[in-house]
Amino acid sequence: MNAFVRKLECFRPLNQSDKALIEVLTEQKKRIRRRTDLVKEGTSTDVVHVILEGYAIRHKVVGNGTRQIFSYLVPGDICDLHVALLAEMDHTVSTLSDCMVAQIRRPSILDIVAERPALTRALWWTMLVDEAVLREWVTNLGARRAELRIAHLFCEIHARLQAVGLVDDDVFTLPITQQELGDTVGLSLVHVSRSLKLLRDRGLASFQNHRIEIPDIRRMREFADFNANYLHLQPTRSLIVNG
Repeated sequence: MNAFVRKLECFRPLNQSDKALIEVLTEQKKRIRRRTDLVKEGTSTDVVHVILEGYAIRHKVVGNGTRQIFSYLVPGDICDLHVALLAEMDHTVSTLSDCMVAQIRRPSILDIVAERPALTRALWWTMLVDEAVLREWVTNLGARRAELRIAHLFCEIHARLQAVGLVDDDVFTLPITQQELGDTVGLSLVHVSRSLKLLRDRGLASFQNHRIEIPDIRRMREFADFNANYLHLQPTRSLIVNG
């Protein structure tokens, strides 16, 4: 199944017409090499990017050169839906790995909003979930100690990849370096290394060669104080039932 369809159906099952439309809209694909900027901060674009294969990040760089990563994008994720309405990007989206990216033109998004209410609600859901994830990341940075920040992040990525069928026996890929992990959770390389060792020594998680293994996800979630409710990954009965 198309990763984008699978992601949208975490909100609510789509009818065949909406599924067919998504398949058509994502036919225009482009292979993007790793470590490439898809959209830069301060620029505008006429297309909305959807990750079909591979991984990307949202990030900002401040004046002293320090980078903050504040979102990982996995297959099925929309990179920049808000550019359909806003004048320019307020952050940069870059690929972590080689990616297959669908490019949906802005007028097509506006047509969906005008003509496809159920699909519009699914797109709206993706934006609301993005906001919920950002709130959780702020909490993670401000309220958890080092090893819990990393453990919580690993639990989140596990849940999101599992939703699109990309976890195999509690092993999944996350093509980041320890420096990028530090840029995500606000830790130095030393603290990242110590925290990863602690997780490994306790048998909670191992991170090697861009592969993360979590032998007991329930135990890991308890350790990280992780509750996946903010991801809203279970299909729900919409409060708006028509359309």
